Amino acid sequence: MPQDELLLPLERSLISRWPMKRWCDVRCILAVSGGADSVAMVRSLTRIITPELRSNLVIGHVNHGWRGEQSDADAQFVQNIAEELDLEFVCLAPENVLRTEAAARDQRYSLLTALAKERGARYVLMAHSCDDQIETVLDRILRGTGLAGMRGIPRERELEHGIALVRPLLEVSRNEIISYLGELGQEYCHDASNDDVKYTRNRIRHELLPLLKNQYHGAADEALLRLQQMSCELQDVIAEIVYPLFQTNVHFPDGVARERVVITCKGLTDVAPYLIRELFVLVWKQQDWPRGAMSTVHWQRLAEAVATPQAAFELPGGVRVERADDVLVLATNQQ
Repeated sequence: MPQDELLLPLERSLISRWPMKRWCDVRCILAVSGGADSVAMVRSLTRIITPELRSNLVIGHVNHGWRGEQSDADAQFVQNIAEELDLEFVCLAPENVLRTEAAARDQRYSLLTALAKERGARYVLMAHSCDDQIETVLDRILRGTGLAGMRGIPRERELEHGIALVRPLLEVSRNEIISYLGELGQEYCHDASNDDVKYTRNRIRHELLPLLKNQYHGAADEALLRLQQMSCELQDVIAEIVYPLFQTNVHFPDGVARERVVITCKGLTDVAPYLIRELFVLVWKQQDWPRGAMSTVHWQRLAEAVATPQAAFELPGGVRVERADDVLVLATNQQ
């Protein structure tokens, strides 16, 4: 690693938040699109790590092919960076081209996770920035998110057992990233679709946030970050309350198969509805049941079933809910 006085501010920030001892001697997949954020990530990591350990860094570029020749040009740009830095380059091309942002995102995660398994990687690194965090929190507020949603983008999360997704630049602003690349004289790609305001995220970035800062509160972005950080702290406290409730009142009668979940309602009589809803979210996570289609109305209906002598209904994802006597049974239709 270069001496500290030779490191640039962004590199020192990265090291302070993600110490080298955690990642320098394990395999890492770097998700590099060619945009400023991901190019800054790969350049900073290769400047920090010693040359003999660079073989642990593998660049994974997902080419959805949405923009034809421009997509191919971005892939070539990233490959050129990999060759210049003496890093392995893998271009991942989906077999089925998905045309929605959400579906394409899930596809990227799937492809990068598969690459990590193939290469024996411990981490998949993505270059989301502080600006992405701000935009995500504002987007979720507009969509009516709960407290958990205001936690925004997690810095780390598990993709599969033994493989973690890490965002090492999540506390770094886009302006800092552009400044850093300027100091290095490093070019990057610009995806014109990021300027298209037909997409909600782009309207938030180019229209709503500037409006809030110019007309309502000059530090609106900082205020959103504080809200996100306080939400994280509060949600951690809530998790400490919910987990004992889970251990005491949630049972898996089918053992390892866990085809059914049985919830003892008596022990939840005096528990606040919000905590009961969070208990059900934890059940869904434990069972790996899809939560994308579960709305506030669905979680509330579950909480109400705990206090209702009899209930029977279906939830998204094929989960059947039945309440009888003092127990609530959740089971999938695949039984």
